[in-house]
Amino acid sequence: MQPVYAASMFYSRLAGVPGWRGLPLTVAAQDVQRSDCPDAYAQWQPLATSLADSFTGTIAVCVTGASLPSAG
Repeated sequence: MQPVYAASMFYSRLAGVPGWRGLPLTVAAQDVQRSDCPDAYAQWQPLATSLADSFTGTIAVCVTGASLPSAG
């Protein structure tokens, strides 16, 4: 319910995961969150990567909604 607190705690705990930079995203997130559904976020990784790249200027073209995975 508090995005700043949640993000701060996530990154703080992520920094304590040995070798986190070399881990697949879902593995690193699972090491931090210990979710009951460890692969739940994997479907969103391509979109999140594209958005992050467009926000940071790594790529010049923004993502459209056409590549969103279906909900369900």
